[in-house]
Amino acid sequence: LQKPAFASEEQWSLLASAEALVSESAAAAVAVVASCAARVSGGGSMEACAAVEIELRSMCEEKDRQLEFVQQELQQVRLDAQSAQSQLATYQDMRQELQQA
Repeated sequence: LQKPAFASEEQWSLLASAEALVSESAAAAVAVVASCAARVSGGGSMEACAAVEIELRSMCEEKDRQLEFVQQELQQVRLDAQSAQSQLATYQDMRQELQQA
């Protein structure tokens, strides 16, 4: 994906970054679209905006995939934590029984 002339380096890097917050990426997308609209209203090409729209959609889809992956990983961590808590409780019960014996 290539940065259009009306997008700043910072905006484009926020859109392309896997580490950027979704809110930062969304704000950058809005700013890029606003810049594109201003350019078109000033006599610029609508084709450039259409190309940017396609690229922004692609970036958003990638962010969605990344978010889904993180959510799945988080769910697995929660399940692992629950399992560890259960095992710890079992261990503590066994330890208490051994101490009483």
